[in-house]
Amino acid sequence: MDTSVYMNVGYEWNWATSGYGDNATQTNITVTNTTHPIFTGITFVSGNEVQMLTAVATAGLAYFDSTQFIGVAGGTVTNIANVRTQPSQICILEISPGTSINGTTIPQRFIQIGIDSNSYGNVTNDALKIIKNTIYYLMGRL
Repeated sequence: MDTSVYMNVGYEWNWATSGYGDNATQTNITVTNTTHPIFTGITFVSGNEVQMLTAVATAGLAYFDSTQFIGVAGGTVTNIANVRTQPSQICILEISPGTSINGTTIPQRFIQIGIDSNSYGNVTNDALKIIKNTIYYLMGRL
């Protein structure tokens, strides 16, 4: 769930040189498509927000800017939710099968949920439901 693997130097995927990090102030996401199956049974606040963390430890929601990915080709990268109201800080994204990013071709649907490991103990029930729903969605059960 952490986004550091996107780094160009020192991590395995080498997908981006910038546009990722941890937001130490936000606990909520703003959902761009509330009808996406991973949000089934979720309690929304303020219209399209979901509280992912009860509090933030040293870092909270992990984010990434998919426009910073290197060499995206042959598919799509879709923004599902942002870090609160910051549209460039994407907390949840979906990558379609066949998308190539810096030479890595994604063979099946891929969803990244950005939560820093420092705040795993503060994950809300709604966040756990999103994670569970995501697993079912990727398995074709949702």
